[in-house]
Amino acid sequence: MTRADHRGPPLVLALALAGCSGAPSEPSAAHHTNEARARAILSVYTGWTERDSHSPACSVYFAACADSFQRRAGYDTHDLDAKNPRAFMSNPDPEWIPGWDSIPKDPLNRHVTFAALTYAAAMGAHFEDCHKRHQAQEASNAEAMKLFSASKEKLQADPNTYSRLSSLVQLRSELKRNHPRALGARYALELAIHDAFVDSGRELVYHLQSQRAEDAATLRPTLSFRDEEDITCTENLPAWQDPEAVPVGLVNNPLPKERIAELEARIAKSRDLERRIPQKTVSVRPFVIRQDHDPKAIVSIPKDAGGVPLVVVKVEASADGAGLVVELEGKTSVKDAFYGCKEADKPDAVGADGKVAYDTSCKKRDEMRKLHLSVRLAERPDFPIQRGDVLALLGKVESLETKESKQGATTLVEHDARIEGVHVLEIWRRDLLVADYFMQ
Repeated sequence: MTRADHRGPPLVLALALAGCSGAPSEPSAAHHTNEARARAILSVYTGWTERDSHSPACSVYFAACADSFQRRAGYDTHDLDAKNPRAFMSNPDPEWIPGWDSIPKDPLNRHVTFAALTYAAAMGAHFEDCHKRHQAQEASNAEAMKLFSASKEKLQADPNTYSRLSSLVQLRSELKRNHPRALGARYALELAIHDAFVDSGRELVYHLQSQRAEDAATLRPTLSFRDEEDITCTENLPAWQDPEAVPVGLVNNPLPKERIAELEARIAKSRDLERRIPQKTVSVRPFVIRQDHDPKAIVSIPKDAGGVPLVVVKVEASADGAGLVVELEGKTSVKDAFYGCKEADKPDAVGADGKVAYDTSCKKRDEMRKLHLSVRLAERPDFPIQRGDVLALLGKVESLETKESKQGATTLVEHDARIEGVHVLEIWRRDLLVADYFMQ
């Protein structure tokens, strides 16, 4: 049922007062009769839309908006003797103008009547439209929650961690793109993503990649139907720069400031993702070829670890069959490489932080550097790794051995490391990124 369906008594009753008052008759021209005036006023009132409320004539000052209503109804706003509609019309909309009977009938209070009509028309149009918007949003919310629930149930049965986490992260993008205002489903998904990373031993990856949604502060659980509908209706609620001109005591206001304050408090309390999932600042050191490595520390192993471009040369199943052992190798030549550096006894400079820096003396030589990594992955990525691929990953250096030998004027430096793979970040094939876990 539309706003027009809720109008007050039929026009013949709205004119009953004028027909029985015994007042002198108006000129015979149709547009000067009380009936014509009432029809014009009701036409403007019932035809009022939210677009009218936000038009240039109405969006800034309410007094100007009420004058615009009068002109559209055929009134001259400068004619102080023109009849007050309150004198010849019954209440056109008791639901929205409960204070109609308290408005004086004399011409000098005509502006009060039109203010009430204008404000009621604006409020009625706004709430009619916002209720429709909320119904559409409810349908979108239900669809989003259905998609989330079905996807979560399906993914819980997926044994592959990489596939499971990838799908959850992709679902975030899908919900944000297709259901941006489905806050409840998106809120639940953020918790599910965080829990999935933690449960798979990848809490470090979660924070390292800043996986928490950028708009996490705005997400929240779904409130009651009435609360959600009222929240929708607070958006674009008619407001003007001259609030003293608005006849708030004459017109129904379903969202008084007390109700709005109540809703704002509930929203603020329910937006708790940043508290439930605090963003931690974490970092990992890059892989460095050194003997005093910490076997418990997780390091970043890029495509060119230790300055050596690495390529997969062998892939085989782990002993338990669930994971992989990936062999990576690479080599590079370095001219005038420093080696045998020793710190001198005498200070060389004092830094800005007050610490004394000592000079170092180094020797130079031409080197051929070879690096071999044996990476043990407990879990296989869902994208198969092949010979010739290039990887970026996180891991722990279990052991590192180095040996040197002379090859003519060049020194061959070979490093052999055993790595416990923690997480594969990227898989490259023929210079193309073919798998990415799990940057947004």
